[in-house]
Amino acid sequence: MKEKYSSYRKDFTEEPECIVYENNFSGRSLTFIDDVENLKWYKFDNRMSSIVVKSGAWVGYRYPNYDGEQSLFLKGKYTASVKASDEGGFKNDRISSFSKIMVQPSPEGNMRLLQLDYDLDKANIVRTPTSVFSWTQVNNTSVEQTVTKTDEVTIQREDTYEFRWDRAAKVSSTMEASVGIPLVGETEVSISAEMSVSMGRSSGTRRSKTETWIAEYPSKIPRYSTVTMTSKLTQGNISIPFTAILCYGNDTERTITEKGVFYGCQFFDFHTDFNETKLP
Repeated sequence: MKEKYSSYRKDFTEEPECIVYENNFSGRSLTFIDDVENLKWYKFDNRMSSIVVKSGAWVGYRYPNYDGEQSLFLKGKYTASVKASDEGGFKNDRISSFSKIMVQPSPEGNMRLLQLDYDLDKANIVRTPTSVFSWTQVNNTSVEQTVTKTDEVTIQREDTYEFRWDRAAKVSSTMEASVGIPLVGETEVSISAEMSVSMGRSSGTRRSKTETWIAEYPSKIPRYSTVTMTSKLTQGNISIPFTAILCYGNDTERTITEKGVFYGCQFFDFHTDFNETKLP
């Protein structure tokens, strides 16, 4: 078993390269050195009958987007067969996407972000106005009442964010970066100034900042009247796809492109409405 593992390890550390064929090592062929999310882009979906892995290791998937049944291909030649999936077995014309396997020599914690791009055109935004404070005062006397300035309420909310990777297993469990994050406004999305964020696969939801607002009572309550105060705040939730270029250590010549979705929750548009009605 140790000898078998040793041979696998060599496959996983080499730069991956494979050739897929429409027939048994003949006919139309394509050479790949990087992941293929959908063979349909190359007009080759559900057409693969054989594959030659020249270096590295690859996983073939039944469906696009790295989904469905999987077959492991190490260095060598494979044709459609009933072999076990971890021995290169696959059904004829039933492979739609490919993912390379490569163990980087650098330590896990050394992964760095080089570039991050948000697809603003695909942002999904939900703005939800909510009531965060309500106050009513009745003055049934013949004189105006005065409310002291100290009568106020503090409203506090936490803005949060999360970078969720499509293929989290390929991203370091912990990774810090300095980037701007999408912010939901009243009418549009903007990108914040660069800030230090946690974006490793185990980061989960993190707090970006704490917002505080003050709801003040009105200073005067007219005679024979009811004054109602309602403070409202809009919660903005956003999900937006992103593409990140990563590297290990200072090796910027060999980069890794990974995709994911940014999830953010922010609060804005705090305002207070006053309503005064006369008593009958």
